[in-house]
Amino acid sequence: MITLKYIAAFIVAIAMAAFSPTDSLAEKRTVKANTTSGLAFNFIFERRSCKPLPPGRVTVTREPEHGTIEVRQERHKLTERCEGATALGNAIYYTPNRNYRGPDSVRIRVSYPSDENGRLRRSSNTTFRITVE
Repeated sequence: MITLKYIAAFIVAIAMAAFSPTDSLAEKRTVKANTTSGLAFNFIFERRSCKPLPPGRVTVTREPEHGTIEVRQERHKLTERCEGATALGNAIYYTPNRNYRGPDSVRIRVSYPSDENGRLRRSSNTTFRITVE
């Protein structure tokens, strides 16, 4: 299950991406052995109208050495002034190899939809440094 901490961390990443065409972030995560864990969830929407925008395209640019990554499109309920609205986004899950314990890492790139002229609006690169316990 993705916790609010991870959702908030990725929302911050999205906000930072708004100021630069490409950003690079590093995030630490601790996960349980033999269990699938949510690393992040990202979505974008127009703040004024609460209109959801198409989800970004997720690319794994460096695979984990000791596990697998799965990206699922899921709906997320918006809060505060957008109460009741939902946005489709990408949930990123990590599953460590059976009985593995120790460090791992994965690098994810999220590219957001192009503008009307076909230009990429922005992209975000995040390296997740994972500790499997």
